[in-house]
Amino acid sequence: MSVEAGFLSLGILIALLAIRVPIGVALIAVAFLGLWYLRGFGPAFGSLRSTPFDFVAHWTLSAVPMFILMSAVASRTGLTTALYGSMRLWFGRLPGGLAIATSFAGAGFAAICGSSLATTAAMGKIAVPEMLRVGYDRGLAAGCAAAVGTVGALIPPSIIMVIYALFAEVSVSKMLIAGIVPGLITTLVYAVMIYLRCTANPELAPRLDLSGITLRDKVRSLRRVWPSA
Repeated sequence: MSVEAGFLSLGILIALLAIRVPIGVALIAVAFLGLWYLRGFGPAFGSLRSTPFDFVAHWTLSAVPMFILMSAVASRTGLTTALYGSMRLWFGRLPGGLAIATSFAGAGFAAICGSSLATTAAMGKIAVPEMLRVGYDRGLAAGCAAAVGTVGALIPPSIIMVIYALFAEVSVSKMLIAGIVPGLITTLVYAVMIYLRCTANPELAPRLDLSGITLRDKVRSLRRVWPSA
């Protein structure tokens, strides 16, 4: 009976999604009706009343608004712009230097905000206009800003990691630490791929003239972004 109920619930869920019922509403409706069918109205209503509160009131989720707060502080104080400016000085001379700088600046911003969407939005607002201004290919500029947002889901702090750890019932701290190496490798692979592609096709990304920039200027630019560490 429970197997039949499971397949029936899956079929109803697919039907609800097919007629564009919101995912959350569809899942709640199917779960409530399934518990009602298997155990009666009382247990189903009790679960509907307590489960949402138990999940939302979980202490682990308190980290999420803190990540959002850090993102707002970094944006309002100009830290994001300074971070991109510093990476621009360090990598601007390379083929596709601005795109490479976007990748590393995005990784740095992801280590502050923990949100893929916020990382993409920040780099799209700051880096894409700068790349287009100097003649970068539109596809390369937009694709780089969009791709670097994926690093926000890996490099801690990561909102997605926190939510996943809560669902999987595993240690949040271990989950966040586990995302450091994959996040750094992903950022490095993006940078190498941009470098190779722009070396093979220089028309995609004109090189910047940074002949007047010295090592002291590069090191000095890091002073403005030390809070991100």
